[in-house]
Amino acid sequence: MRFNKITNISGRQYAFPDIERRANGSVTHFTMIKNYPVQGFATGDVTPAVLNEFHKRLKPLKSVLINTVHDSAVADIHPDEEKEVLQIVADLNDNLVDLIEDVYKVRMNVPLLLEAKIGPNWLDTKDV
Repeated sequence: MRFNKITNISGRQYAFPDIERRANGSVTHFTMIKNYPVQGFATGDVTPAVLNEFHKRLKPLKSVLINTVHDSAVADIHPDEEKEVLQIVADLNDNLVDLIEDVYKVRMNVPLLLEAKIGPNWLDTKDV
């Protein structure tokens, strides 16, 4: 029986029902088969885990997580809390591999990095 699906380490499944093996041994949709589990884990599993932890760490503050865009978080930072929020981002950065291991029981062997930009609006942000 052929299932034509891949299950990633978090249990997320990707189905490829119309995949076919070619005469030369290669398969159709090879790029999708390679990329979906990796990209899906990054955006569908890692990003939500980091966002959840970020949200938890913001709870004692007046600053709040207000939106997400793909793999980015948008927070409304109280003017008196800029340094605290940037420290939260730095602390998360220092512990990303451990966070993912705690949540998914897998040790990441690829670099993970959070970047922070700050500004009064999206047009006028600066890297920090």
